[in-house]
Formats: sequence, C-alpha cells, structure tokens
Amino acid sequence: MLETIRQIPGPVFIYYYGVFAVVVILLTRIWMNHDGTSGLQMPANTKYDPYSLAYLKEGAQMVLKAVLFRLYWLELLVIKKTGNDCIVDRKSGEIATPLERVEYAVLDKIEPSPPLFILKDPYLVEKIEHAMNPERVQLLRDNLLATPVQIVARRIKFFVALGLLASFGGTKLVLGLINNKPVEILVFLLLTSIVALIAINHPEKRITSLGTEYLAEVEKHYQWLKHVNIEKENPIDTNPTFAVALFGFAAMNDWSGIDTFREAYPAVEKTSGGDSGSGGCSSGCGGGCGGGCGGGCGGCGG
Repeated sequence: MLETIRQIPGPVFIYYYGVFAVVVILLTRIWMNHDGTSGLQMPANTKYDPYSLAYLKEGAQMVLKAVLFRLYWLELLVIKKTGNDCIVDRKSGEIATPLERVEYAVLDKIEPSPPLFILKDPYLVEKIEHAMNPERVQLLRDNLLATPVQIVARRIKFFVALGLLASFGGTKLVLGLINNKPVEILVFLLLTSIVALIAINHPEKRITSLGTEYLAEVEKHYQWLKHVNIEKENPIDTNPTFAVALFGFAAMNDWSGIDTFREAYPAVEKTSGGDSGSGGCSSGCGGGCGGGCGGGCGGCGG
C-alpha cells in the first residue's frame, strides 16, 4: 500500500484524494443516518409544545430565546433604555398568568441586565436544562433525540472516516515531506476534507435521523406563523412562540407590535460597532426613542 501511494504522481494523487474524500464523506453521512430510527413512526406535528421543539432543534439556548419572547409577549418582561443601551428586567408585582415550569425557572432568575447578557447567561442555560428534563425524556422515548449509545456510535463512525482520510492523505504528505516535494496543495486539500467531514457528519449531533425528519415536517407545519399579524390574531390560536422556537428571532421580522423586543434581540447579533454585548438597542434606538424607533422603544423613557 505504501509503495502504491509512493508511485502515484503528485498531481494525479491530488485528483484521487479529492474523489476519495468526497466518497468517504458521503458514505459516512449515509452510514451515520442509519441509526436505527429511520422508518419508525413519527409523532404528530402538534404533539409537542414550543419549548420541546426548541430543545429538540438547538437545546437549552433555543429554549431561552423562546421563553424570553413568551415572557415579553405576556408583559412579564420590560425593556428599558439607559443611555445608548437597553436593559431587560422582570415586571414588578405578582404573576397573574399561569406559566410553564421552564418559564418560571427563567423569570425567577432574571435581574436587570443587557439583552445579550441574559441570552448568553450560562446559569440560565443550566436552569433550563434542569427544567426541561421531562421533555428531554419524552423526546428520547419518541426516538427524536439521540441516546448516549447512538452518540457513541456516531463518534466511532466519524473517527473511522477521519482515519481513512488521514491515512490516505497523510501517508502521501509524509512521503512528500521526506522527498522534499511541494505539499501545499495536499495540505490544503487534507484540511479542507477534514473540515467538510466535521461540518457534514458532526460526531456530537444530538438529533436522530427521525428527529431531523420530524423537525423538517414541524417547520413546514408552522411556517405560516412567520407571516401572521400577531397584533390582530388571537395568540391562543396562533401562539407565535412556536415560530421563535423553530426559527429563532428571525421569525419576528414581519411581526408588528413587538418593536421593543426586536430592537433588543435582533435576528442577527451585531459583532461590531457599539454592541458591547448589549443587544440591538444601541443602534436601533440611536440618538433617542422619539422618532428613531418608531414607538418601538416605548420603555426607553428620556
């Protein structure tokens, strides 16, 4: 095998390795998708609440996004303007509206903070993980979340594929270095194939094949919520929290009546300018709330 690889000319090997890498990555994807859940009965699209769907899609972080929106929708969160930044706080007084277990868990721990500080608070994420344990168990029972055994199997399959890429490409790389041959293209191709393997066949994927199919069906089922007028429609019938749970804050782009929340939690977090972890208010409200926010920063005050 070593001698065979040695005899392959460099330019020809680059072509062979490219084809080999594509085949390995695609076959690994097919192999990983055979996790024992394909073909099993899929739950009804309406079986799960928004937080279970958010947890299935992206874990506790997605649940937190949905909870924050729901609490704001129920007027249990207030967003105030302080200088050029926004501050999110819980509404004072008693809670008259019955809440879900995870909603209580989040609301109980919220203190006056910048929007993104709350969204990235590891303590809140930990509280959500604990509160969502019954839902996680049910998702496992329905074969939508991967079990520890299935995750270990994915890791094994991933490292088998990684070993194939590294052994084939790495062997030629070592031979090239020993013989003072140019190896820049091979190094680039080797690294690119490994990155592609990780991106397409991530070994830590939480969702089973059935779970992936189920999410696609549920997203199709609730797609219309992204375009509903939540100001006029009955929130009990439409429950826009489903849209945030499945599509994130981008689901709010066409909604009216939530300008303040959208300023604090834009669909795309800013990474430059005056962000400093405070969310979207610093640019959204600009030089003040009077006309720049179009009434969206009602809690900004003076």
